[in-house]
Amino acid sequence: MRFKTNVKEQVFDEQNHPVKGEDGKPLTEEVVREYQTFRPAYVFDYSDTDGKPLPTLATMLDENVDSFETLKEVLIKVSPVPITFEEIQSAANGYFSPSEMRIVVKEGLPELQTIKTMIHEIGHASLGHGGKEDKWDRETKEVQAESVAYWVSQMIGLDTSDYSFGYISGWSKDKKVSELKDNLEIIKKTADEISSAIEAELAKRQEKKQEPTFEIYQLNEKANRELSFSSYSVLEKLGVRVDPSNYDLIYSAPLKESDTLDSIYETFNINHPDDFKGHSLSVSDIVVLHKDEKDEAWYVDSFGFHEAPDFLSEEPIVTKLNPEAKISYYYAENMEFETLGYSKDGLTLEEAFKLFDSYQHGGIGFELQDGSDYEGKYELMSGGHMHEDMINMIEYYRQNPLVQKAIKDCRTELNKRVEIDQQIADRPHRGKSR
Repeated sequence: MRFKTNVKEQVFDEQNHPVKGEDGKPLTEEVVREYQTFRPAYVFDYSDTDGKPLPTLATMLDENVDSFETLKEVLIKVSPVPITFEEIQSAANGYFSPSEMRIVVKEGLPELQTIKTMIHEIGHASLGHGGKEDKWDRETKEVQAESVAYWVSQMIGLDTSDYSFGYISGWSKDKKVSELKDNLEIIKKTADEISSAIEAELAKRQEKKQEPTFEIYQLNEKANRELSFSSYSVLEKLGVRVDPSNYDLIYSAPLKESDTLDSIYETFNINHPDDFKGHSLSVSDIVVLHKDEKDEAWYVDSFGFHEAPDFLSEEPIVTKLNPEAKISYYYAENMEFETLGYSKDGLTLEEAFKLFDSYQHGGIGFELQDGSDYEGKYELMSGGHMHEDMINMIEYYRQNPLVQKAIKDCRTELNKRVEIDQQIADRPHRGKSR
């Protein structure tokens, strides 16, 4: 509320000095002043009212999307960082976290809003917002990301203008036309890259959808021979992953409706096709089925098949070394049953070899302490023979620098003893003179 009132105020001269009257007292004059104040009034929440919807800059996109789940999977695939769907307490529909290098999208959004939000956040990640090279202010980053989202959505046949136009308008209201023009090239480049990646992934899926196929993989020369003919339960016990790098593609063919894993096994054991160059299907081989837009990998087990999802995983197992991780060594006369005979833990490698030299038999192992599922004891060598191949069957150990150093150091010490034994054996034998 605004109101006016008359008030008396002291008079000042041009130098801002008080003016005094004839009586010597400060001179005053009556002036009109305007004030603003408030009064209580009844109001209603928007949800308690009826009528046409209130106008908004950005309208929530509540339409459904054809092949929604497929498009979601494609966007997750082409995103430069992982995408998760979670509850978000704020009003935001999603966000990109540069520190965690991940995208979060609010659960339960309508289909079109979900797709648009995913592309918006992929835009932030692709543009490097929040990174070391980021030079843009908040408003510019939002204009860029939403422009990319609108552009890409248009390219894949989705109209997000009801939301995007208002969103861009809100974030660009204080921007000059020249500033917006400067962003056009980077927006176009980023939108083209994301659109091309989406189209390529959709094309790959379409190819798979057109013709069901199956593939046979067999162990290559790089693979540890001890993997051959190992049942899946043995691999699980050892903690060994079915690593695709250990396999070569041997055969591929269309998958008939009548084909099953059992019929494929029978064919490639009894009646090999003329163009099949591998050995008969046996334990440790892999059969991959491509059908119904899905890929399945099956490990040929001792009896039947066991699904092997690791074979299709594109994510390598990465060993993150605990900064407090350490390795000690132990000696045992009987490596299989340590309680049967002398044994001692917590040794250095030098101490372990001294005991080995002293007893002239037994074995040496390492004990890993790093807080992982692979923590504990493992045999390094026994009877003068290294067990490097067995250790490296476990991918975690194969990538662990502490374990690899233990193998290298143990082999070096063992080789020293082999060389000494050889030198002794090569010395000429001198008999006693008569």
